[in-house]
Amino acid sequence: TVNIIGNLKIPIEIHHDLADGVTVNNHIEKNPVEQYKRMIAGDDCIEKEIADIIQFLGINPYTKKIVVQANHNDRFDRWINSQDWKKDLKNALPYLKYTTAVLEGKAEKGVLAYLIENQFTKDEVFCLDYDDSYMIGGYEVAHHGHIGANGSRGSVEQFRKMSTKMIIGHSHSPARA
Repeated sequence: TVNIIGNLKIPIEIHHDLADGVTVNNHIEKNPVEQYKRMIAGDDCIEKEIADIIQFLGINPYTKKIVVQANHNDRFDRWINSQDWKKDLKNALPYLKYTTAVLEGKAEKGVLAYLIENQFTKDEVFCLDYDDSYMIGGYEVAHHGHIGANGSRGSVEQFRKMSTKMIIGHSHSPARA
């Protein structure tokens, strides 16, 4: 991917669901079999997952990266709000560090955005907040699409009715709204 992006001189990358959030996946928090599989695979260390994300963002120096607020990226925030650090000692220190950042008001765009923005300049990687706008070629690309009108679940059909052309990433399939 790096060679293609570099050769084509693509100026901007837009990232939706940058994080898989496998280390803090709320869908398996009460499933010991899946938790065991995650542990055996080495997918239970939050700092490793964050380091992998940072490394991925640093691979291609040719483009500016824009990170869109997305439901997978928010998994780290939901984890802080719902978990007891004493029940996950492997990730206790990151939990306490990230929670401290949230409590001190340093992670206003979320934990992942806070960690990313501490590693890169805004010219290299910029994390959007939920109310931000980012237009490319007449298309709004700042909305992931998981949140719709009045807090409902978003859908391509719902966004098509808006006056602004949009490109969303929630469905993990190409879609223009």
